[in-house]
Amino acid sequence: MQKALEELAATYPAAILRTLADYPQAQNFYVKTGWTLTNQTRDHGHQICYHRRFR
Repeated sequence: MQKALEELAATYPAAILRTLADYPQAQNFYVKTGWTLTNQTRDHGHQICYHRRFR
């Protein structure tokens, strides 16, 4: 994950990602690596969105 974040940060000021709403292991991982849960969903709430700012 660290290498991916470095690559994103070198190119973009921010990024978003989506994961399944019913997948707490992934949600915990993303929060621990600096992502912030947003209030955005898609697929009728089955996917949730995280945001991370690099600059």
